[in-house]
Amino acid sequence: MHPGGQSVTGLRPAGVLFAGKMHGWLSKAARALVAPLAVGALYVVAALPLLHSSLTVSDDGLVHLYRLLEFDRCLNQGSLLPRWMPDLAQGYGFPLLNFHPPLAYYVAEVWHLLGFNLVQALNLTLILSGMLAGISMYLLVCDWAGQKGAVLAGLLYMYAPFALYSTYFRGGVAEVLAWGLAPFALWAFRRLVLTGDVRWVPLAAIAFAAIPLTHFLAALMLTPLLLVAVVSAWMDQPSWRGLALAAMAGGLALGCSAFSALPALLEKGSVHMEWATSGYLDFRQHFPSWRWLLSGPVPVDISLASRSIPLSIGWIQLGMAVLGLVALIRSGGCRRVWGIGVALISALLVLLTQKVTLPVWEAVSVVQFLQFPWRLLYPVGLLLAVLAGGVGSLFSERGKWRCASAALVGLVALALFYYNTPLFEVRRYRLPSQPGLADLQQYERSVGAWGLTTRGEYLPKQVQEMPPEPRPLANSAEAPGAWVDIRSLPRGSTISNFSYRLNHIEFDVSGDVAFRATVNQFYFPGWRAYVDYKPVHVGTLPVYGLMAIDLAPGGHHVELRFEDTPLRKACTVASVASLLTLVGVGAFAWRRRRPAAAIAARAGEGRASLAIGGDYAPARGVMAGSGWLLLLTVAAGFVVLKATFLDRHDHWLRYQRLDGDRLKGVEHPIGADFGDELMLLGYDLPPRAVAAGEAAKLTLYWKALRPMLVEYSSSLQLVDNQGHLWGQQDRWNVADFPTTRWTTDSYRPDDCRVPVLPGTPPGEYLLRAHVYEQNSGHVLPVVSGAQPGPWAIVGKVQVTRPAEPPALEALGMLKPLTAKVNGDLELLGCNLPQGPVRPGQRVGLTLFWRALRQPGADYQALLLLKDVEGKVLRQEAWPVASASYPTSACEAGEVIRGQYDLLIPAEAPAGANMLQVTLSGGAEAVTLGELEVVAVPHRMDVPEMQARVGATFGDAITLLGYDLDRREAGRGEAIHLTLYWQARRSIEQEYSVFTHLLDGTNHISAQQDSVPVRGARPTTSWVEG
Repeated sequence: MHPGGQSVTGLRPAGVLFAGKMHGWLSKAARALVAPLAVGALYVVAALPLLHSSLTVSDDGLVHLYRLLEFDRCLNQGSLLPRWMPDLAQGYGFPLLNFHPPLAYYVAEVWHLLGFNLVQALNLTLILSGMLAGISMYLLVCDWAGQKGAVLAGLLYMYAPFALYSTYFRGGVAEVLAWGLAPFALWAFRRLVLTGDVRWVPLAAIAFAAIPLTHFLAALMLTPLLLVAVVSAWMDQPSWRGLALAAMAGGLALGCSAFSALPALLEKGSVHMEWATSGYLDFRQHFPSWRWLLSGPVPVDISLASRSIPLSIGWIQLGMAVLGLVALIRSGGCRRVWGIGVALISALLVLLTQKVTLPVWEAVSVVQFLQFPWRLLYPVGLLLAVLAGGVGSLFSERGKWRCASAALVGLVALALFYYNTPLFEVRRYRLPSQPGLADLQQYERSVGAWGLTTRGEYLPKQVQEMPPEPRPLANSAEAPGAWVDIRSLPRGSTISNFSYRLNHIEFDVSGDVAFRATVNQFYFPGWRAYVDYKPVHVGTLPVYGLMAIDLAPGGHHVELRFEDTPLRKACTVASVASLLTLVGVGAFAWRRRRPAAAIAARAGEGRASLAIGGDYAPARGVMAGSGWLLLLTVAAGFVVLKATFLDRHDHWLRYQRLDGDRLKGVEHPIGADFGDELMLLGYDLPPRAVAAGEAAKLTLYWKALRPMLVEYSSSLQLVDNQGHLWGQQDRWNVADFPTTRWTTDSYRPDDCRVPVLPGTPPGEYLLRAHVYEQNSGHVLPVVSGAQPGPWAIVGKVQVTRPAEPPALEALGMLKPLTAKVNGDLELLGCNLPQGPVRPGQRVGLTLFWRALRQPGADYQALLLLKDVEGKVLRQEAWPVASASYPTSACEAGEVIRGQYDLLIPAEAPAGANMLQVTLSGGAEAVTLGELEVVAVPHRMDVPEMQARVGATFGDAITLLGYDLDRREAGRGEAIHLTLYWQARRSIEQEYSVFTHLLDGTNHISAQQDSVPVRGARPTTSWVEG
């Protein structure tokens, strides 16, 4: 070849030369890609739980599913970057992608466009992210540790316990993808600094820009590591050119991501960003313990719906990192310094996950947006994998050591697969085949995830409360009522020519008076209003923050559209300019590419180069074909082992407690069936006594008997044998999880803590569990497995006297009195009914007593209800404390809470009636206060009725007759029956009416049981006649 590039023996056509060069380049590239792709294929074991038509049950899996649903809808309506998503936040709109990076959803959307449904698209995105983690880590480590060390590092990074936990149980699609890409950025910048080759600028810039475009918090954690990596590479190969190119790539990366990152940063004052670091998201609540960080694999009960999974580093990752550090220290020179530096940074990051570093977190405000200190386990896993790659320097290519090193990598792979077996055991959601906006709204309501965020932190500042009802969805793209609040328009006004495109509402409206039209979208900067084609001010509705347009009388053309603000436009221009610059740099560099040998020579010692256009350079630790075959065989073999044995049998890391409706190992089995919907399988209750003022701790175990269509709440109550309430714990969701998302093949533990009221008399109390509908309050009755009724008894609790009397402020005393009743007891105060009471009603009273000395007698509290003239209307006697705890058992200074029921007699006059209390033995009465009694009408004449009966129940009640609206009824139809009763005397007992419809064999076909007049007229309110 002479300098012109032509053959000495003759000339060849230029096309042939080009084709030959391209073929050679492609062959080299193909060979270079085989190894990284093989590493990615080793993710097959971790991918198995994701090869399913549903999502794994996770913290954020449904959040990302419904975000992708809305993202897909917006893309289909023509918006490439839908900063404002109109169907979120119950249909009132939400600026999600103005504050959350979009790249993960674009990746998922590509899968969707290829024909996969939204669930499969998310699962495939997670699989791709895991594979990218292995591939990128391989590239990062292969340059200096050889193929075997790089394969080892890739395996450790892909199968880091926290990475798998984030994939399956957090469902963090964006974060998992960001950390899958992170080693790419480190690798590209290292290559750029070491080679000083401008061709690495586009790759480095794109790789780094992808991180903030995927997950802002991952970028926050990765950026310091990237700076350290650049400085480290520069110190290893000092080159101001390389350092300048790295700065150039970093600047272009920031420019490319500016369209997403800068508006999120500069417009955070327009939303409730303070909610992102408060409440549950306050970092102070999420420091993991050392025990969790150093935890090994925890055996998994596959029938347990909600698992507590330690956020651990991983024993294998730690062990291999230590071995790699030792190898690097033995290597000496720069590698020793570099290895120690990486180890120290890893240790520092681990330390920052601990509460001892709380002052650092409080001093550096930006890190508080990490929210969970354990997020730092992602960069820890990355650094430990890099350190473990140092083991590659120990591998020899000679004789049996070559085979032994490949076997070691295979053994580590097998150990990682089995070590993580508990994490592969996942549960899956029961999802509709085609999730829709109604499902999205229902999910937001069920967990309070407004805008599909944890606390609604991106709600516009003007929104102080969510509107009480969601925006209508029926025909929402066309119906004016879906987008304009018709109720805000004056009577007689009309809407016509309505049209809706994504974030663009247009209509004509007319009215006879001036009015304010409310639009069913929250206001956020970017919304513009035009009335009669002229821009007007956009107002907001107080509290709810909905947009409101002031209109004069007459007809108007109204248009609202969401536009980019000047800031967003400038950021978009900056991103486009940066991207074009990258294209220009890439084109320039390709035309002036440097020789491959020069690039490879500067890529670092022990290289396995993947330089663009470079040759594959074998190095110490090269994986032979047999080694790759061994690794892939190990992975395939474990897949078969898992399918044929590990998933079918109990073993050390996997077992099953639930057997049908029986739970193995529960201390107290019950099997109480609540309305054929839920079953209380049993409970664990420690036998220890509980002092008044403390809490009774127990664990309930629940199971769904069938898929539930409504949300249920639960209440656990501590009661005495009169039904008085002495402690209570309520759950908005049974076992703290929406019941519509329960599955029937699992159980849920509910760790309960029932506080015992201060001053509760010592003695034995019952715990009872209730279940009721969230919306209606309808109680689910126990129908089998326990005593039928509105609750199930779940155990007994022994309450003891506390070591010290409670403070008066802890009693919850509404009316302090401090009245000495006799020489033994004084009355501290009372709690009386708030509001009027009705004749026949039993009202609850609470009195607070203190023993001045140990009482010498067993006193009773005498309750007196008197009219305005002082006449006693009702007198009842109750033990001061309880029947099982007489006053003679009290100690001096002891504070006792007494609960009593007083029947308001049917004859009590309307108006204020005085309530007093005294003690048996002739003590002076103390006035507690007045009870306002409302009048109840009484009918004394006998009305007309269809049928007369005249049946007498005892000596107090007569059924005079009834009216029946029909004699025949079909299945599902209601029969209306009116009964006429008459009282023969005053009644102090409450009775219920049981009405049964019997068939020809006297079997019950239908029934209704209730207190008379739907509970409004208990028999205790009846008067004679």
